[in-house]
Amino acid sequence: MLDMGDRKSALLALTLLVPAASIGIIAALYIAPGRWGQTLSVFCQLWLLVFPIA
Repeated sequence: MLDMGDRKSALLALTLLVPAASIGIIAALYIAPGRWGQTLSVFCQLWLLVFPIA
């Protein structure tokens, strides 16, 4: 069974990880199409890659 601390850690990880892909895509296509949107999209993709490693 998971400890309460483990559940909170898992919930925090999901909260930080799941919206990153959507935020990157929405920023690149709708909010700021162009250089700023692409930069934010790349940052979100890096977040998806690096966050689970840490």
